[in-house]
Amino acid sequence: MRANVVRRKLIKPCTPTPKNLKNYKISCIDELAPSTNIGVLLFYPPKPGRIIQKLEESLQKILPQFYVLAGRYIKTNHSINCGDEGVEFVEAEAADDELPDIVGTSEQLNDLLPRRSYQMDGELDPLLSVQITDLKCGGLVIGVSVSHRIFDTCSLATFIAAWSNASSSSAENISTVIPSFDESTALFPGRHWSKVECSRMEGHGIVCRRFCFNKEAIDRLRSKLGPEDGKLKVSKVLVVSAVIAKALIGRSRDYYISHAVNMRGRTIPPMQKHACGNLVLQALSSCVAEVEMGTQELVNLMDEAIGKAISKCGQLSLGGATLKPVANALPEASTTAVWFSDWSKFGFCDIDFGQGKPVWVGIAPMHAQDTTILMGNRDGDGIEAWVHLTKDDMKLFET
Repeated sequence: MRANVVRRKLIKPCTPTPKNLKNYKISCIDELAPSTNIGVLLFYPPKPGRIIQKLEESLQKILPQFYVLAGRYIKTNHSINCGDEGVEFVEAEAADDELPDIVGTSEQLNDLLPRRSYQMDGELDPLLSVQITDLKCGGLVIGVSVSHRIFDTCSLATFIAAWSNASSSSAENISTVIPSFDESTALFPGRHWSKVECSRMEGHGIVCRRFCFNKEAIDRLRSKLGPEDGKLKVSKVLVVSAVIAKALIGRSRDYYISHAVNMRGRTIPPMQKHACGNLVLQALSSCVAEVEMGTQELVNLMDEAIGKAISKCGQLSLGGATLKPVANALPEASTTAVWFSDWSKFGFCDIDFGQGKPVWVGIAPMHAQDTTILMGNRDGDGIEAWVHLTKDDMKLFET
């Protein structure tokens, strides 16, 4: 497909950022975040009227709350210059494409995004970019891309929820999402650490494929897995992760399996629901190449690692955090790791800008090797796994 850019501009906050907020020091976890943009694509069916102007105005309205996103990253001192340079707003048209032709695809989605995953960390690179693409059928695609340097997926979901609420005429909706930028740097002050270059960041020759696990498939897999010690049945995310990991770790080398664990609600006291930043711990499971592991063993291994990571979150206090749980939850740079991130609980399938809920939510492809993003399907009973591998590894994985 091909989307032609009609207009590209910078949108600034409707009110200037106060002087005392002009310099935002990123956290040490932000410093170690992968050099990539993350993002989603929201696909909406045809509706009468155009909402471009409303989207632009509502974006400008909420930017004072998300003032950091309108700034620029200063790599030399690991900070954001919050000088209201603006977020990128792109209007595009895909005059030859119908909604049914692109829903469910995992290829050729980059034209629906305002920028590629690797276009970040530069002095002039916007931290947030959005693209509104009109389709031939009258459908609409909203692509949102944000720098992983300052936002994790939960933060991205907070922003999109606030933006969609601001597009509504209801004042009650607008006040329900109030972001906070204090907890991240208070818990994990910057250390000017060197960024860890993991194997997932080697080059840009990564391909992304989407694999669907519907309710029936997940139930069949679950039926082969016995609950342990009277626990509830295995979660959809663990079932799918185990199947994917089993295929990936079949190579002749040792591996870590890593799951991103959201810290929000798990610290003492709990940080705010809409705390922004990279607030995740990595739950690491070690797999030895010589030891063949079945799906049940992998489920047990990952479940134990996630439980330990959640327990570590409880060691973090807003009154005086220790960096030890974070340091212990990072694999060595030379170690090969399979990375999983669960996006199924962030409410992307319910985002309504006045067009109703999206008919589908896609993932912005990343240059992140051996990374799998797990997204819930529209019905909420299945999982779509977006797997990022090298071309050669993808050929093997698909078999």
